Amino acid sequence: MFTRHNLRSPAGLATICAVVFALIYALWDPRAPDLAAQVARANVARGDGLPVWWGGWFGGINLPSYSTVVPISMATFGVRATGVTAVFASSYGGSKLVRDALRPRAGAIAIAVAQGADLLNGRVTFTVGAAVAIWALVALRYHFAKTAVVLSVASFLCSPLAGFFVGLIAVTVAITRPDHRRTAIASAVALLAAAGALAVLFPGTGTMPFSFTDTLPAGFACLLVIAICANRTIRVTAALLILSFIPLLIEPLAIGNNVTRLAWLAAVPAVVAYGRVQRAWLVVAAASVAIWPIGDLSGQLHAAHQPSSHFAFYENLAQAIQQNERVSGSAMLGRRVEMIDTKNHWGTVYMAGFSLARGWDRQADRADNAIFYVPDALNAVTYREWLDSLAVGYVAVPNAPLDYASVKEAALVRSGLPYLKLVWSNPDWQLYAVTDPAPLATGATVTSVDSHGIDLQTQAGEVIDLKVRYSAYIGAVNPTTHAALPACIVDNDGWLEVTMQTSGPVRLTSDFQPGRSAPAGCVQPGPSSSVAPASSN
Repeated sequence: MFTRHNLRSPAGLATICAVVFALIYALWDPRAPDLAAQVARANVARGDGLPVWWGGWFGGINLPSYSTVVPISMATFGVRATGVTAVFASSYGGSKLVRDALRPRAGAIAIAVAQGADLLNGRVTFTVGAAVAIWALVALRYHFAKTAVVLSVASFLCSPLAGFFVGLIAVTVAITRPDHRRTAIASAVALLAAAGALAVLFPGTGTMPFSFTDTLPAGFACLLVIAICANRTIRVTAALLILSFIPLLIEPLAIGNNVTRLAWLAAVPAVVAYGRVQRAWLVVAAASVAIWPIGDLSGQLHAAHQPSSHFAFYENLAQAIQQNERVSGSAMLGRRVEMIDTKNHWGTVYMAGFSLARGWDRQADRADNAIFYVPDALNAVTYREWLDSLAVGYVAVPNAPLDYASVKEAALVRSGLPYLKLVWSNPDWQLYAVTDPAPLATGATVTSVDSHGIDLQTQAGEVIDLKVRYSAYIGAVNPTTHAALPACIVDNDGWLEVTMQTSGPVRLTSDFQPGRSAPAGCVQPGPSSSVAPASSN
């Protein structure tokens, strides 16, 4: 039962903030760019249970490196419900962490507001991971050793970025708190093991950009925390975060500029709760640190209100593509759509059923489509080669603010290319058909395509080359009975190469069966295989 005292406690105030936020969030329904990535993955999980590989973006992408469990929660309970629940959990857990702070109630409120702001940015997966991470730290603080280790790993499985931050804090605790050292080290080791296992089982691709400019607001926030916060563990964490910038500037890996998110999320609560300065200076310090996340959030919410964040913007385009496919018949079967991406990325959700040549995963896009990121790499010749490499049949150009990696592409297409024919347009879009598009498969006849697999008519012993990115979890099944078919499936320079041992219809799809092994270069019956180590996302 709530009493006035309970409501005025750190936990009570944090809960009240979370309730207010939940009401605002439900009524407002902001469609921030990062939310598009969450909705897309939830849609995949809703239709495929535990998705491992998906063909809706990039010619195929491994999904678990982004999150292994949150997409299932979002598919089951809803994307927004999952995010709001995480804000409640992190707000209440955060109040436990600041109970001995100089200003525990103000600190609890600041944590709740920061978590809510992060969710407004659309980062549901990370918000869930952060909530689990906070409770891992609560367990660590109150000497629940096994729970702390388990929750640390769980935070990583929810969001590898959240797991990275838990690991960083665990290292700090091992340095600053001898009474918690053993549990902190155990948590860090468990996180390393989980990261290694995920990298081997579900390799991600690509790097996230990270520049010196990206370090400036986060670095300032960390330095201010170091200067005025009374808690030594928090100060050392801020120092270690700054130090982590150095290797990531040299090699950004998949984390890149996401490393600054801990400062984005935690600097203001740390200053408010632990700042050892007078109230006037505390307000100045908190405001100066808050400028960065407020500015970032404002930009994201501005993009959320653009027309291209709604399905209506894409509805006529989808109908035009379907009409052209009906007219073209089997000639365009399996051809992908290059939908030049808008700034808010929602087209990657609404148009994913067409199998998009690109998608909303910056790391994968940089790895698979470097032509759009390497200076002077994009021209009429290289663009045609890229279109053919992904069996693109249509290119769609929106009249809307574009993602920075799409601006030059749109300008090139609009300049006029001899191999692109304008087949439809309206005030929002221009749709081009690719002249003589490359086929999705050679050595077999494509009979059906969807984002979860490809149906082929094959001949025994025929080598089939597909413009599908290789995954160790793609295998062959009978399209009617779903019984496994014997096939040799190999990685041909990043692309799928298949040799069937029997003739007839076959469906190439994915499944995760880690207990089954395969001979080198071939997949035994069933959609699974041995896994080669690669870099993790």
